[in-house]
Amino acid sequence: MTRLEFEELIQEYLREEMVLLTNNGKEYTREDPDVLKNFKRIGRDLKLPMEAVWAVYFQKHADAIMNYCSNGGKVHSDEPIRKRIQDARNYLMLLAARVEELEREANL
Repeated sequence: MTRLEFEELIQEYLREEMVLLTNNGKEYTREDPDVLKNFKRIGRDLKLPMEAVWAVYFQKHADAIMNYCSNGGKVHSDEPIRKRIQDARNYLMLLAARVEELEREANL
């Protein structure tokens, strides 16, 4: 893959990921402005840190990606590997949001 092709791929992924992140986020938080509400609520219900809940959700996508890599590029699910990669990147952005939130709270 050339540098130009790679840069175009990045742009394509970013566009698709923004749609996924904003649409899925609305589905999980409804009209609440807190994008992490779902993780926090489940954490409260299960008496777990929000980050532990996040890790379980993220691990699902990481496992699918690792399986793809170790199985010679074969997918064993209906969900394409491209979507798993995008979902994993979106979960990393949600973790980044949590890190920012914690740093702001520490500075208050």
